[in-house]
Amino acid sequence: MKRSLAIVGCGTIGTTLGKLFAGIGYPIVGVASRRLESARSAAELIGISNYSDVAVQITAKADIVFITTPDVVIQSVCNEIAKQNGFKKDSFVFHCSGAFPSEILASARQCGAHIGSLHPLQSFASVEQALQMVAGCTCTFEGDTKALPIARKMVKDIGANFIQIRVKDKPLYHAAAVVASNYLVTLVNLATELNQLIGISTEASLKAFLPLIKGTLNNVKCLGTHRALTGPIVRGDIDTITSHIEAIKIDAPHLWPLYRALGNSTISLAETRGGLEEKIVQEMRSLFEL
Repeated sequence: MKRSLAIVGCGTIGTTLGKLFAGIGYPIVGVASRRLESARSAAELIGISNYSDVAVQITAKADIVFITTPDVVIQSVCNEIAKQNGFKKDSFVFHCSGAFPSEILASARQCGAHIGSLHPLQSFASVEQALQMVAGCTCTFEGDTKALPIARKMVKDIGANFIQIRVKDKPLYHAAAVVASNYLVTLVNLATELNQLIGISTEASLKAFLPLIKGTLNNVKCLGTHRALTGPIVRGDIDTITSHIEAIKIDAPHLWPLYRALGNSTISLAETRGGLEEKIVQEMRSLFEL
Protein backbone atom coordinates (compact mmCIF):
# COMPACT_ATOMS: atom_id res chain seq x y z
CA MET A 1 0.00 0.00 0.00
CA LYS A 2 1.27 3.46 -0.91
CA ARG A 3 1.98 6.07 1.77
CA SER A 4 -0.54 8.85 2.40
CA LEU A 5 0.25 12.34 1.19
CA ALA A 6 -0.66 15.94 2.03
CA ILE A 7 -0.13 19.11 0.02
CA VAL A 8 0.48 22.51 1.61
CA GLY A 9 0.33 25.23 -1.03
CA CYS A 10 -2.17 24.89 -3.85
CA GLY A 11 -0.47 26.61 -6.75
CA THR A 12 0.48 24.94 -10.02
CA ILE A 13 3.11 22.56 -8.62
CA GLY A 14 1.18 21.53 -5.52
CA THR A 15 -2.06 20.90 -7.38
CA THR A 16 -0.24 19.03 -10.16
CA LEU A 17 1.55 16.75 -7.68
CA GLY A 18 -1.68 16.05 -5.85
CA LYS A 19 -3.45 15.17 -9.09
CA LEU A 20 -0.58 12.99 -10.32
CA PHE A 21 -0.11 11.04 -7.12
CA ALA A 22 -3.84 10.59 -6.58
CA GLY A 23 -4.06 9.17 -10.09
CA ILE A 24 -1.52 6.44 -9.35
CA GLY A 25 -3.00 5.36 -6.04
CA TYR A 26 -1.41 7.52 -3.37
CA PRO A 27 -4.05 8.36 -0.72
CA ILE A 28 -4.30 12.16 -0.54
CA VAL A 29 -5.33 13.03 3.02
CA GLY A 30 -5.91 16.67 2.18
CA VAL A 31 -4.66 19.97 0.78
CA ALA A 32 -4.13 23.30 2.51
CA SER A 33 -3.62 26.84 1.33
CA ARG A 34 -3.55 30.28 2.90
CA ARG A 35 -6.66 31.05 0.85
CA LEU A 36 -9.48 28.61 1.48
CA GLU A 37 -10.82 29.09 -2.04
CA SER A 38 -7.47 27.96 -3.51
CA ALA A 39 -7.53 24.85 -1.32
CA ARG A 40 -11.12 24.11 -2.37
CA SER A 41 -10.27 24.45 -6.08
CA ALA A 42 -7.24 22.18 -5.74
CA ALA A 43 -9.24 19.57 -3.81
CA GLU A 44 -11.93 19.53 -6.49
CA LEU A 45 -9.36 19.05 -9.25
CA ILE A 46 -7.55 16.31 -7.33
CA GLY A 47 -10.85 14.62 -6.49
CA ILE A 48 -10.80 14.79 -2.68
CA SER A 49 -13.06 16.45 -0.13
CA ASN A 50 -10.61 17.39 2.62
CA TYR A 51 -9.17 20.90 2.35
CA SER A 52 -8.28 23.64 4.81
CA ASP A 53 -6.65 27.01 5.30
CA VAL A 54 -4.93 25.61 8.42
CA ALA A 55 -2.03 23.42 7.31
CA VAL A 56 -1.62 21.46 10.53
CA GLN A 57 -5.14 20.08 10.19
CA ILE A 58 -3.98 17.93 7.27
CA THR A 59 -0.23 17.49 7.72
CA ALA A 60 -0.54 15.66 11.04
CA LYS A 61 -2.32 12.79 9.28
CA ALA A 62 0.10 12.31 6.37
CA ASP A 63 3.08 10.03 5.81
CA ILE A 64 4.45 12.41 3.19
CA VAL A 65 4.03 16.19 3.14
CA PHE A 66 4.82 18.44 0.21
CA ILE A 67 5.20 22.14 1.06
CA THR A 68 4.68 23.82 -2.30
CA THR A 69 4.10 27.39 -1.22
CA PRO A 70 6.05 30.28 -2.80
CA ASP A 71 9.74 29.81 -2.04
CA VAL A 72 10.04 32.79 0.29
CA VAL A 73 7.55 31.36 2.80
CA ILE A 74 8.46 27.65 2.72
CA GLN A 75 10.61 27.89 5.83
CA SER A 76 8.12 29.93 7.86
CA VAL A 77 5.25 27.59 6.91
CA CYS A 78 7.31 24.56 7.93
CA ASN A 79 8.32 26.24 11.18
CA GLU A 80 4.70 27.01 12.04
CA ILE A 81 3.59 23.41 11.39
CA ALA A 82 6.50 22.00 13.41
CA LYS A 83 5.75 24.37 16.29
CA GLN A 84 2.32 22.75 16.52
CA ASN A 85 3.83 19.24 16.26
CA GLY A 86 2.11 18.91 12.91
CA PHE A 87 4.36 16.28 11.30
CA LYS A 88 4.08 12.57 12.08
CA LYS A 89 7.14 10.82 13.49
CA ASP A 90 9.11 9.20 10.65
CA SER A 91 7.11 11.08 8.03
CA PHE A 92 8.79 12.70 5.02
CA VAL A 93 8.63 16.42 4.33
CA PHE A 94 9.64 17.79 0.91
CA HIS A 95 9.67 21.14 -0.80
CA CYS A 96 9.98 21.67 -4.57
CA SER A 97 12.17 24.77 -4.76
CA GLY A 98 15.08 24.67 -7.17
CA ALA A 99 16.87 27.52 -5.42
CA PHE A 100 16.54 26.74 -1.71
CA PRO A 101 18.18 23.80 0.08
CA SER A 102 16.32 21.11 1.98
CA GLU A 103 17.68 22.55 5.23
CA ILE A 104 14.98 25.23 5.25
CA LEU A 105 12.74 22.36 6.42
CA ALA A 106 15.03 21.58 9.38
CA SER A 107 12.33 22.38 11.94
CA ALA A 108 10.36 19.32 10.76
CA ARG A 109 13.09 17.14 12.27
CA GLN A 110 11.91 18.28 15.70
CA CYS A 111 8.83 16.14 15.07
CA GLY A 112 10.96 13.18 13.97
CA ALA A 113 10.38 13.78 10.25
CA HIS A 114 12.93 13.33 7.46
CA ILE A 115 13.38 16.18 4.99
CA GLY A 116 14.31 16.67 1.36
CA SER A 117 14.09 18.92 -1.65
CA LEU A 118 12.51 17.40 -4.77
CA HIS A 119 12.64 19.83 -7.68
CA PRO A 120 10.99 19.15 -11.07
CA LEU A 121 13.41 20.50 -13.66
CA GLN A 122 10.73 21.90 -15.92
CA SER A 123 8.85 25.16 -16.47
CA PHE A 124 5.11 24.85 -15.82
CA ALA A 125 2.63 27.56 -16.85
CA SER A 126 -0.54 25.75 -15.76
CA VAL A 127 -1.75 22.56 -14.07
CA GLU A 128 -3.08 21.23 -17.37
CA GLN A 129 0.27 21.78 -19.09
CA ALA A 130 2.23 20.40 -16.14
CA LEU A 131 0.23 17.17 -16.08
CA GLN A 132 1.39 16.52 -19.64
CA MET A 133 5.02 17.49 -19.04
CA VAL A 134 6.01 15.81 -15.76
CA ALA A 135 6.44 12.36 -17.30
CA GLY A 136 9.89 12.30 -18.84
CA CYS A 137 11.19 15.38 -17.03
CA THR A 138 13.93 15.14 -14.40
CA CYS A 139 13.36 15.60 -10.66
CA THR A 140 16.40 16.51 -8.57
CA PHE A 141 16.72 15.41 -4.95
CA GLU A 142 18.89 16.54 -2.07
CA GLY A 143 18.23 15.94 1.60
CA ASP A 144 18.25 13.36 4.38
CA THR A 145 19.53 9.89 3.57
CA LYS A 146 16.32 8.29 4.87
CA ALA A 147 14.25 10.43 2.49
CA LEU A 148 16.22 9.30 -0.57
CA PRO A 149 14.47 5.95 -1.31
CA ILE A 150 11.02 7.48 -0.85
CA ALA A 151 11.87 10.36 -3.18
CA ARG A 152 13.33 8.01 -5.78
CA LYS A 153 10.23 5.78 -5.71
CA MET A 154 7.81 8.69 -6.03
CA VAL A 155 9.69 10.11 -8.99
CA LYS A 156 9.73 6.72 -10.69
CA ASP A 157 6.00 6.29 -9.99
CA ILE A 158 5.11 9.45 -11.93
CA GLY A 159 7.32 8.49 -14.87
CA ALA A 160 10.02 11.10 -14.30
CA ASN A 161 13.81 10.75 -14.20
CA PHE A 162 15.70 11.01 -10.91
CA ILE A 163 19.05 12.58 -10.04
CA GLN A 164 20.62 13.31 -6.68
CA ILE A 165 22.87 16.25 -5.79
CA ARG A 166 24.58 17.43 -2.61
CA VAL A 167 23.09 20.23 -0.53
CA LYS A 168 26.13 22.44 -1.08
CA ASP A 169 25.75 22.12 -4.86
CA LYS A 170 22.22 23.55 -4.97
CA PRO A 171 23.27 27.09 -6.06
CA LEU A 172 25.27 25.80 -9.06
CA TYR A 173 22.48 23.38 -9.95
CA HIS A 174 19.92 26.17 -9.96
CA ALA A 175 22.23 28.52 -11.87
CA ALA A 176 22.54 25.83 -14.55
CA ALA A 177 18.76 25.55 -14.76
CA VAL A 178 18.47 29.34 -15.11
CA VAL A 179 20.94 29.29 -17.99
CA ALA A 180 19.13 26.44 -19.75
CA SER A 181 15.68 27.99 -19.39
CA ASN A 182 15.67 31.72 -18.62
CA TYR A 183 18.78 32.66 -20.56
CA LEU A 184 17.56 30.75 -23.59
CA VAL A 185 14.65 33.21 -23.67
CA THR A 186 17.16 36.06 -23.43
CA LEU A 187 19.10 34.65 -26.40
CA VAL A 188 15.95 34.42 -28.51
CA ASN A 189 15.17 38.01 -27.57
CA LEU A 190 18.69 39.05 -28.65
CA ALA A 191 18.11 37.45 -32.05
CA THR A 192 14.74 39.18 -32.50
CA GLU A 193 16.26 42.55 -31.52
CA LEU A 194 18.91 42.19 -34.21
CA ASN A 195 16.25 41.39 -36.79
CA GLN A 196 14.15 44.38 -35.71
CA LEU A 197 17.04 46.61 -36.81
CA ILE A 198 16.52 45.47 -40.40
CA GLY A 199 12.74 45.75 -40.30
CA ILE A 200 11.75 42.17 -39.43
CA SER A 201 9.02 42.07 -36.78
CA THR A 202 9.30 40.04 -33.59
CA GLU A 203 6.42 37.84 -34.75
CA ALA A 204 8.09 37.12 -38.09
CA SER A 205 11.42 36.46 -36.35
CA LEU A 206 9.90 33.97 -33.95
CA LYS A 207 8.16 32.17 -36.78
CA ALA A 208 11.50 31.89 -38.55
CA PHE A 209 13.69 31.12 -35.54
CA LEU A 210 11.61 28.52 -33.70
CA PRO A 211 12.15 25.73 -36.29
CA LEU A 212 15.87 26.59 -36.25
CA ILE A 213 15.95 26.46 -32.45
CA LYS A 214 14.08 23.15 -32.38
CA GLY A 215 16.47 21.71 -34.94
CA THR A 216 19.47 22.87 -32.94
CA LEU A 217 18.09 21.37 -29.73
CA ASN A 218 17.51 18.09 -31.53
CA ASN A 219 21.12 18.16 -32.71
CA VAL A 220 22.28 18.73 -29.13
CA LYS A 221 20.13 15.81 -28.01
CA CYS A 222 21.52 13.50 -30.68
CA LEU A 223 25.12 14.69 -30.87
CA GLY A 224 25.96 16.56 -27.66
CA THR A 225 27.01 20.21 -27.47
CA HIS A 226 30.44 19.87 -29.08
CA ARG A 227 29.35 18.03 -32.23
CA ALA A 228 26.11 20.03 -32.54
CA LEU A 229 27.98 23.33 -32.79
CA THR A 230 27.82 24.87 -36.27
CA GLY A 231 28.42 28.35 -37.66
CA PRO A 232 31.28 30.74 -38.42
CA ILE A 233 33.21 30.29 -35.16
CA VAL A 234 33.56 26.53 -35.38
CA ARG A 235 34.53 26.99 -39.06
CA GLY A 236 37.06 29.70 -38.22
CA ASP A 237 35.36 32.06 -40.69
CA ILE A 238 37.14 35.29 -39.77
CA ASP A 239 35.54 37.45 -42.48
CA THR A 240 31.98 36.55 -41.42
CA ILE A 241 32.71 37.04 -37.72
CA THR A 242 34.30 40.42 -38.47
CA SER A 243 31.24 41.56 -40.44
CA HIS A 244 28.92 40.56 -37.60
CA ILE A 245 30.95 42.43 -35.01
CA GLU A 246 31.27 45.59 -37.09
CA ALA A 247 27.52 45.68 -37.78
CA ILE A 248 26.58 45.14 -34.13
CA LYS A 249 29.03 47.81 -32.89
CA ILE A 250 27.57 50.32 -35.32
CA ASP A 251 23.85 49.49 -35.24
CA ALA A 252 23.36 47.82 -31.84
CA PRO A 253 26.24 48.78 -29.52
CA HIS A 254 24.08 48.05 -26.46
CA LEU A 255 24.02 44.37 -27.53
CA TRP A 256 27.80 44.10 -28.03
CA PRO A 257 28.71 43.08 -24.43
CA LEU A 258 26.32 40.10 -24.52
CA TYR A 259 27.32 39.14 -28.07
CA ARG A 260 30.98 39.40 -27.09
CA ALA A 261 30.54 37.15 -24.03
CA LEU A 262 28.69 34.57 -26.11
CA GLY A 263 31.34 34.70 -28.82
CA ASN A 264 34.18 34.09 -26.37
CA SER A 265 32.36 31.15 -24.81
CA THR A 266 31.63 29.70 -28.25
CA ILE A 267 35.31 29.97 -29.20
CA SER A 268 36.18 27.95 -26.10
CA LEU A 269 33.60 25.32 -27.04
CA ALA A 270 34.88 25.17 -30.62
CA GLU A 271 38.46 24.93 -29.40
CA THR A 272 37.77 21.92 -27.18
CA ARG A 273 36.05 20.21 -30.10
CA GLY A 274 39.30 20.39 -32.06
CA GLY A 275 40.06 21.02 -35.73
CA LEU A 276 40.85 24.75 -35.51
CA GLU A 277 44.36 26.08 -36.03
CA GLU A 278 45.75 27.93 -33.03
CA LYS A 279 46.40 30.97 -35.21
CA ILE A 280 42.71 31.14 -36.17
CA VAL A 281 41.62 30.72 -32.54
CA GLN A 282 43.82 33.61 -31.42
CA GLU A 283 42.62 35.78 -34.29
CA MET A 284 38.99 35.15 -33.31
CA ARG A 285 39.72 35.91 -29.68
CA SER A 286 41.34 39.20 -30.65
CA LEU A 287 38.18 40.18 -32.54
CA PHE A 288 36.03 39.65 -29.44
CA GLU A 289 38.45 41.63 -27.26
CA LEU A 290 38.05 44.87 -29.20
